Amino acid sequence: MTTSKSRPLKIHLLPYYAQGHQIPAVHLAGLLASRGQHVTIITTPSNARLIEKAIIGGGGDHDNASDRICIHTINLPAEQVGLPPGVENFSDVTDNSAAKKLYIASHLIQSQVESFIEESLPDALIADIMFTWSQATARRFKIPRLTFNSMLIFNMCVVEAIRAHPEILKSNTGPYTIPGLPHKITFPVKPMATFNKVMEPTIDAEKESLGVIVSSFKELNAEYAEHYEKITGRRVWHIGPTDLMVHKTVPRAVDSEDECLKWLSTKKNSSVVYVAFGSLTRLTGKQLYELALGLERSGHPFIWVVSRNKNNGVEETEGKGLPVGFEETMKKEGRGMVIKEWVPQPLILNHAAIGAFLTHCGSNSVNESVAAGVPMITIPAFGDQYFTEKMISEMHGIGVEVGAVEWIVSQYDTPKEVVSAEMIEKAVKRLMDGGDEAEKIRKRAKELQEKALKAEQFSSSATKMTKSTSRPLKIHLLPYYARGHQIPVVHLARFLASRGQHVTIITTPSNARLIDKAIIGGGGDHDNASDRICIHTINFPAEQVGLPPGVENFSDVADNSAAGKLCIASHLIQLQVESFIEESLPDALIADIMFTWSQATARRFKIPRLTFNPLLIFDMCVVEAIRAHPEILKSNTGPYTIPGLPHKITFPVKPMATFNKVMEPTIDAEKESLGVIVNSFKELDAEYAEHYEKITGRRVWHIGPTDLMVHKTVPRAVDSEHECLKWLLVRPNTGGRAQALPSRSPVKGKSFTSAGIKHRGGNTCTRYSDAHDPASIERATSSNDVSKKRYVEMFELDNVYDTPKEVVSAEMIEKAVKRLMDGGDEAEKIRKRAKELQEKALKAVEEGGSSYNTLMELIDHLQKLVALKAPATST
Repeated sequence: MTTSKSRPLKIHLLPYYAQGHQIPAVHLAGLLASRGQHVTIITTPSNARLIEKAIIGGGGDHDNASDRICIHTINLPAEQVGLPPGVENFSDVTDNSAAKKLYIASHLIQSQVESFIEESLPDALIADIMFTWSQATARRFKIPRLTFNSMLIFNMCVVEAIRAHPEILKSNTGPYTIPGLPHKITFPVKPMATFNKVMEPTIDAEKESLGVIVSSFKELNAEYAEHYEKITGRRVWHIGPTDLMVHKTVPRAVDSEDECLKWLSTKKNSSVVYVAFGSLTRLTGKQLYELALGLERSGHPFIWVVSRNKNNGVEETEGKGLPVGFEETMKKEGRGMVIKEWVPQPLILNHAAIGAFLTHCGSNSVNESVAAGVPMITIPAFGDQYFTEKMISEMHGIGVEVGAVEWIVSQYDTPKEVVSAEMIEKAVKRLMDGGDEAEKIRKRAKELQEKALKAEQFSSSATKMTKSTSRPLKIHLLPYYARGHQIPVVHLARFLASRGQHVTIITTPSNARLIDKAIIGGGGDHDNASDRICIHTINFPAEQVGLPPGVENFSDVADNSAAGKLCIASHLIQLQVESFIEESLPDALIADIMFTWSQATARRFKIPRLTFNPLLIFDMCVVEAIRAHPEILKSNTGPYTIPGLPHKITFPVKPMATFNKVMEPTIDAEKESLGVIVNSFKELDAEYAEHYEKITGRRVWHIGPTDLMVHKTVPRAVDSEHECLKWLLVRPNTGGRAQALPSRSPVKGKSFTSAGIKHRGGNTCTRYSDAHDPASIERATSSNDVSKKRYVEMFELDNVYDTPKEVVSAEMIEKAVKRLMDGGDEAEKIRKRAKELQEKALKAVEEGGSSYNTLMELIDHLQKLVALKAPATST
């Protein structure tokens, strides 16, 4: 008889340089480590700091999970692409030029990544879908590769559908229905063809992967996961909501004195609208003004997180467009809070006072919202967030749309139009004023939350089985250099670590600091999960791309030039990543979808690779649909209906063709992966996950909401003295006015938050499901071939950091807010659906839930791959 003794998997994780990609990637690392696997996150110094914070921020370390997560830093070629030192994350850039540089830089790191892989050969590589070169890396080292996709599987299906039906982009008159999807999905505006072009490399790079990991749960988009696997032939691995999972296994620190939480505690249940647009959305002064008016006129209390933008890593003051005396008046009258600092979004969303989430539809935000059971008010900001809006409003019916006025490809583009105060007021009142519609929406949100919780439940019992039968996996995580990418990746890292896996996050110095904070920020260390999370830093080729030292994250760049350099630099790190993989060969690699070169890296080392996509699977489906139907972009008159989708999805404004073009390399790089990891739960976009799997043949791994997971296992820090929480404490549930808050304030989940206004970022959306807030959504920008020339040419098509030409008017905002917050049948139905979705999100991450099942299935799958490679021992 022969037996083979299982050892922990050695997994390398390569998250993209954006918070929306990094957060679920970190969550994934934590989850793998908590299951006994060894994870190494490969990233740049600046991103390493972010990831470290995300890992540490998770709190308690169960079963020494943190011992199994390492961060390997590589240098971001900032100078090579023309970025300032330290600008390594997309949250640090403010225009298309800088974004392009960062994007290019992310493709210049391949040699560094491969050098690391060569010296530390992993069992598998999980690379963000943006690292399209990871496909070649995996091929070179003959290691299994999975792609981590921060998009929802629904979005991925839409991307594939558009890709398969390019004719839908030819028309200039909407609505635009996307063909080939499980549901009829129609957009009132034309999807931008450039977005699908951007996605092409990621789609192609995914082909050779073992599938795509998604930070959501299967029930969120089961039909679309099946559809995606069917059309791509690639497995979708649902491992979320990772935030929900991680915070169940690694308790996060909670400060009950946080001001915003105290404020929420004064409000009535479901009376407060939580407004947040993620780390990358940049609102113009006109839009801020209209948003303020819309919120005020809605008559409902609100907590509004106003981001502090960065210009090449230097923080700038925001909120200049607010009406004179607005903040002071709202605070004095107890009608609202405007916050300009970090807030514990998942905690705020889960507060009983929160009645809706006005969001930009970012995948992480959607996952968090679903996990919290909070209905949403949607204002998509850019990229695939328009797809996500349709999943929220049309597919699940857990939110109301403010109304799209145009399709913005990137967060750095300047909108020509503004969402009016009237539109915002109407949407808020529609959800918040009560009524049958609002109640149905809240009920659906709660039902989806329950599914999310169930998705997470399976993991606990499965973990015990895994620990007794196999060695910890050694997993490398490669998060992209943007907070929206990094946050869920950190959540994933912590969750994996809390389950006994050894995780190494590969990143650059600046990003390493961010990741460190994310890891540390969660609180106590249960089961020593933090011991299983390591950060391996690689040099960021800043000088090579012309960036200042330290500029390694998109949050540190402020224009298209710097962003472009950062993008280029992210593709110049491949050799460093491969060098690390070679010296510390992991069992698997999870790379952000933006690292398209991770496909080649996984191929080189013959390790399994998964792509991490920060987009919602719904968005990915829309991208595929537009890619398949480019004719819909030919028309200049909306609305634009996207064909080939499970639902009729229509956009009022034309989707940017350049966005699809940007996505092309990531889509291609996903092809060789084990599937795409998304930070959401299956119930959120089940039909679109099925659709995405059907059209791409790749597996969708729903692992989210990662924030909900990680903060159920890793207690997060909560400052009960936070001003916004104090303010909420004095508000009646679903009542009160406003207070201006800085970004990152701890508001989501408070009892009195009745709705949230957001930009539809993925992390924000998932957090909303966590907190059962309905959301009003604003939009800001778009969700890579290793050839530098191709990337440079691709970014010439459209700017990523353009200034919007239009603003969302105060009237539009007022209308949307009142629509949700003034009560009425519609608002009540929306709230009801949001609550139902929250329940599904919570259940997805509970033991026995869909996301827990998916994550354990993924670990088991990787264990089997390692066992097949291991020599048998005779007994």
